[in-house]
Amino acid sequence: MDGRADSVLAVLEQRASRRDDPEKAWQAATGVVEILLWKDEFSQAAASAEEIIRDLGARGTGLDDQTLPFSAAFLAADAYAGEEALPRLKAAAAALPGTSLLGENLARIADGLRTSSARDRLGRWRPWEERGRPPGRADREVLGQDWSGLGSRDLNRLWRAAERSNDFQLAQRIAETLQSVPTRWPTAAWFALWLVHDGQPERAGEILRAARDSYIPHAWWSLLPTEPVTDIHLRAALTDELRAAYLADVRDPFTEPDRA
Repeated sequence: MDGRADSVLAVLEQRASRRDDPEKAWQAATGVVEILLWKDEFSQAAASAEEIIRDLGARGTGLDDQTLPFSAAFLAADAYAGEEALPRLKAAAAALPGTSLLGENLARIADGLRTSSARDRLGRWRPWEERGRPPGRADREVLGQDWSGLGSRDLNRLWRAAERSNDFQLAQRIAETLQSVPTRWPTAAWFALWLVHDGQPERAGEILRAARDSYIPHAWWSLLPTEPVTDIHLRAALTDELRAAYLADVRDPFTEPDRA
């Protein structure tokens, strides 16, 4: 385990345990859960999520509209550590204001578990089961250009055209022709899922590793994407090297400036 990640985790755990500033505690708990998920410490991640919601959920911090990474932590503890998610989801939802986005999200997931498993919920993103849309005018324009002469902006448009049309073959052609990788995290995650489905988990891991710096958190206090360590498909691409690459760059968001 990366020493830097462990140091940041310890600092954030201490901040998350304080109750004199609920907003900062909630923000710190986000990073705690994310790091723990990347360490495959699913039981502890779920317990941390459970604790912060139980203690602060009713205090209306305004952060209870954030669904990640808390819902993912409960499901991952069920899928990968055998700790049933349903009781935790119900208790957490009950501890939150009824109008909060997180409370509604947790209640909806709990209801869904009556007919599906936590693993099903963590593997719902299956682009190979989705229909793509035909390329629009802008996409056709960039697709028709000489790819070898594209600048970084148009290269990003080219990758986005492949993602929007859900065209895995086109994405592979872009990667092979230009020796290129997606420059945006959502596109990289989409391409990695397809690669895993196509029996190329090592290549998927390479794509995710190359996309590390393109991940834009949903909030300044968030540190890591949860999909590579919780999604049942993307976990096939997870290696020690990939894990180390993501954890090596975590920071204390309260004292260190954003990488961007």
